[in-house]
Amino acid sequence: MSSFEQSLVFTKIHVYGNDFCLINGLSGKHSLEPGEIRSLGDRRTGVGFDQLILIERAPDSSSDIALQFFNSDGTKTGQCGNGCVAVAAFLHKHQLVRESPIRLAISDQITECTITEFNSRDEYTVEVNLGPPILHPDGVPFCANEQKVQYELNVPSQPKPVLVSVLSLGNPHAVVVVPNLEHLPIDTIAFEIQQDESFPNGTNVQLLEIQDESNGKLRIFERGVGETRASGTGAAAATVAGILQNLFTDSVRILMPGGAALVRWKGQESPVIVRCKPSFSFTGTIPFSSFS
Repeated sequence: MSSFEQSLVFTKIHVYGNDFCLINGLSGKHSLEPGEIRSLGDRRTGVGFDQLILIERAPDSSSDIALQFFNSDGTKTGQCGNGCVAVAAFLHKHQLVRESPIRLAISDQITECTITEFNSRDEYTVEVNLGPPILHPDGVPFCANEQKVQYELNVPSQPKPVLVSVLSLGNPHAVVVVPNLEHLPIDTIAFEIQQDESFPNGTNVQLLEIQDESNGKLRIFERGVGETRASGTGAAAATVAGILQNLFTDSVRILMPGGAALVRWKGQESPVIVRCKPSFSFTGTIPFSSFS
């Protein structure tokens, strides 16, 4: 950041309680160090968020906007479905992008978001196309000799191996189908899976309870964040895992602690589509001196 800047302008948006701090870098280059991001992410002394999103100019004509995602612990992360939904609503509200779908460049991939509904009260419904899931363990990455629908994982707190579905949607995901979310040591199981050496880059963990072929309940534990109230990519990963196990149809309502997302996936090489409702919280400024 240039020395003459005195404060940072940000916008808080959440998707079912999964909250984001958006920084508009279209008019000037911003560079935040991990320690600064951690300070901003502190819910008592900073802004507080699950992820910080830096909006930048598109690198070329293949996209409208470029994004960088950072967890509240300062680590950089990849794809974030709810984050894309939040950015799409922000760009539309401020008329920064007029085309639809909105094309977002994230690392080396393009993610498309479509505004399906909006009104004068800034109430939005957005669909994000997460592309086809990566199912081969090498692409997750996950250490395994062959691709399977489920893998056995030795989890210290459990008396027998846990069956885990593993996939990537721009970030690694481990999905465990459980009989009931209310009667298991969910926090312990999720932490132990995240720490397993089979995931060289760590993983997000989803604990999924099947309600019927079109409905599921989910709890989500993200790398660098911990448990979060909602996740677009987490809901998508859980849906893909359930469909591959023949537990879901191709259109599923996933209920998370913060709210419900609709996920569609027709299998094979088809993209995963997630529909969510972002909500604007507030816009503010914070002095650099408070987090530098």
